[in-house]
Amino acid sequence: MLKAFAIALLILSLPAAAQAASECRGKKTFKLSDGATWCLIYKGETTVTNTLSRDDGQSKSKSTDMPVFVVAMDGTFKKSMGKSEKRMKEICQRLQVTDADAFTGGKRARVVVSMLWPEKARAEGKKATARFANQAGSVNTTCRSVRLFGNRTL
Repeated sequence: MLKAFAIALLILSLPAAAQAASECRGKKTFKLSDGATWCLIYKGETTVTNTLSRDDGQSKSKSTDMPVFVVAMDGTFKKSMGKSEKRMKEICQRLQVTDADAFTGGKRARVVVSMLWPEKARAEGKKATARFANQAGSVNTTCRSVRLFGNRTL
């Protein structure tokens, strides 16, 4: 009886293991409230430049160093910016717990979260790298405000 239960448990766990993105194998995976899963594949520093363009030629630029977190996403891709913002906020909240150092330290007002969709890239015949079009934005360190940038919808 115990052996049959163990086999049944193994068979039921196979579909869940097959759904994880290959980029996440061997890494800790997290689940979002909408059922999508993600794992951290890169953590580093980046420079974000904000530019204020004016018609009179008095444009201004400001560069800021920020921590960047690149995550591999698995689940249903949504083009909606509202859905992307919600996912980024959830990812940010989890990262606050697992990597608190990136969210502290005086001048750090924002962090960058970049969501890569490897399965979508492969379906389009592309390689899933940071150069692949992704959903990215900067999130304040309280995880309440998201500023999307780059390619908002794939």
